[in-house]
Amino acid sequence: MEQLTKLHRQLGALKRKLADTMKPFNQPATDMSVGAWEPRLQFIRGLREDAKVLENAAYELATDDQEFDKEVERFANFEQILLEAEVKISKLKIPAEEKPPMIPGSSERGSRLPTISLKTFSGQHEDWNAFFAQFTSMIHNQKDLSAVDKFHYLVSYLSGEAFQVVKELEIVESNYEIALELLKNAYEDKRLIIRKYINQLLNLKPIVTESAAELRALCNVVNQSVSVLKKMGLHIDKWNEILVCLVETKLDKVSRRDWEETISANKEFPTFEELNTFLTRRSKMLRSLSNSTASTPKQTEEKKGSQGFTKRKTLVVSGEDTQVSCKLCNETGHFYAIGQSRRSI
Repeated sequence: MEQLTKLHRQLGALKRKLADTMKPFNQPATDMSVGAWEPRLQFIRGLREDAKVLENAAYELATDDQEFDKEVERFANFEQILLEAEVKISKLKIPAEEKPPMIPGSSERGSRLPTISLKTFSGQHEDWNAFFAQFTSMIHNQKDLSAVDKFHYLVSYLSGEAFQVVKELEIVESNYEIALELLKNAYEDKRLIIRKYINQLLNLKPIVTESAAELRALCNVVNQSVSVLKKMGLHIDKWNEILVCLVETKLDKVSRRDWEETISANKEFPTFEELNTFLTRRSKMLRSLSNSTASTPKQTEEKKGSQGFTKRKTLVVSGEDTQVSCKLCNETGHFYAIGQSRRSI
């Protein structure tokens, strides 16, 4: 019974979150930002998922049919409230969708540009800086959005582990800055990111046989790691010799030989840029050769018939001497060889 009461309290918390979300809709539609409607719809869908988890748990805890029916009614009522909220928002969205799309913060001149989408942040540390920079420019710095609107946007672009960080915060103005701070504390871990990409360089996968795809993959991993470490403030330019040695030892024998031939005339140690250029060109060359080889049909040594059978030629030797008769019996068709290539018997 105590566990069931706890579930009821959690359901009550979901109802309060829904009520906070719907407060702006008690005002005229023109008084609130159009951009806040879609994130509110997404937030309501999230509440429905949370309620479904509570509903299943409540059904398992019900001890008899009467209690089970009460739980069914309880969660059905909440679902009805969610549906009414979605319908109310959808009705207000329709007129806005008929208007030309406006860039957030732009004037009523109505500059029309392609919509810029903000990718969802799922909790990968290496993606945080890019996500937060884009979110800041597109949402956080927009003066026409309230803190509550910005909070709704923020929650709608979080998923997985990142969403769990702010999930328990109510969507109110005072909690927006708290949510940002929680996310920064969780994902602005410079040391963790640096360690990850250094390990990625140290554990490059060796290429066993010549392959355009594997060379391209090697270049991608190295270039990605170098790019991230530069953004973290590391002086990668001073790592030239280390990077070249790390990468060239992972090449297949043929590529390594060609690389050594390429740099043999230069007494100076090669640069990482030179190696990167070599690998990029070689990858393109191997891919081109692979495509041309695949498109060239193989030549068969033997001609085939229409049904796939090999045509063979039979040589027939004929001549007048094939009917020579035997000297002993006057019969034809048999010969013997004694001291000559062929002699009639």
